[in-house]
Amino acid sequence: MTYSSSDLVFSFLKTAHTGKIEGESDSDDEEKKGKDFEVLICETAPEFSGHATAKRLNEAGIQANLTTDASVYALMSRVDKVVISTHAIMANGGLVANAGALNICLAAKEHSIPVIVISAMYKLTPMYPFDPMELNELLAPTTILNFEDGDCPTNIEAVVPAFVYVPPELISLFITNQGGFTPNYIYR
Repeated sequence: MTYSSSDLVFSFLKTAHTGKIEGESDSDDEEKKGKDFEVLICETAPEFSGHATAKRLNEAGIQANLTTDASVYALMSRVDKVVISTHAIMANGGLVANAGALNICLAAKEHSIPVIVISAMYKLTPMYPFDPMELNELLAPTTILNFEDGDCPTNIEAVVPAFVYVPPELISLFITNQGGFTPNYIYR
């Protein structure tokens, strides 16, 4: 299972499917064989960037199925692993990811499914998450609320965060350009 749109996750899944690393010469003596697998993609509302990811994976020959964000918990029992990307890796091993990642990671933890985070080392930050909202960016309320002119009630307050903090105990493994790390040792 994955969500949102990430070039790193796409490259990771494509390499796992084909068995060939991009930029690698085809003149190797051994024919590398990839794995056949199916990817379940959350649509990632309200931007619906999961639709673009599903299309890219299907074009690459990987079977991709799109699902609603609300059905993550119900479908998690059919998932072998969750593969996501991140916006930043915090000093404690937690991460700041697109909104929706926390719900997926909580469902994975409940079903004992490993969560693998694909990231580059430049996303590592020395900051600790004292206040997750301080590290966040708020989107316009019109991304989730659609009012006609003059229809906006005065008693509604909409807070639409772009990112969410995921604590390190929900992450199984970080895969970076330097290798694989557990959340406890990522900063070391």
